[in-house]
Amino acid sequence: MGDVVWLKALLKAIVLPPTGPLLLAAAGLLIIGRAPRGGRIVAWTGILLLIALSTPMVAFALLTLIDKSPPLDLQRARDAQAIVILGGGIRRHAAEYAGGDTLGHLTLERVRYGAQVARLTGLPVLVTGGSVFGGEPEAALMRSALEREFGVPVVIGPMNGGMDYPPAFRRQRGLAERGLLALGRLSASVLNVLMPGKRRPVAGGQ
Repeated sequence: MGDVVWLKALLKAIVLPPTGPLLLAAAGLLIIGRAPRGGRIVAWTGILLLIALSTPMVAFALLTLIDKSPPLDLQRARDAQAIVILGGGIRRHAAEYAGGDTLGHLTLERVRYGAQVARLTGLPVLVTGGSVFGGEPEAALMRSALEREFGVPVVIGPMNGGMDYPPAFRRQRGLAERGLLALGRLSASVLNVLMPGKRRPVAGGQ
């Protein structure tokens, strides 16, 4: 199961922009010697695709097509068991916070809305988010913001953020495993920026 997850993350990192269109353009340049017309078409397709996907208008249109979820029904939310707020990215070494880490804008939106839902429903709050490049786990920053800035207690958090082998056993990991782990964490960080998912926290229940 773990191999399937890593393979899926690797394929996403290769196919999604900017890597996907760049690889398409590179493939066109490679075949342009044998098939000049076809190579130019493939190369220009990759370049134009990258430019189009980089524009806010196209990105917003794609986001609108993907995320058609209705607003949260507070009446139904009261029947849930908890509010689970997923991390959406952080800013490392923020100068305005004395070089410390702080929540990214997407995570802050989720935390703010999650705090509002918690006040309206009285549901307990859980947060989750790890640490890709080291430093304080994202869930810890989310918990701090919820409790100190929004006055909402967090029942559980961080959850599974930045988990690793105990120090005495880390040397037993092979080079391939360490490489895949680093690649997976990097891919997860990049994909989180490119495809942030839902902009609202999830009120989960049975």
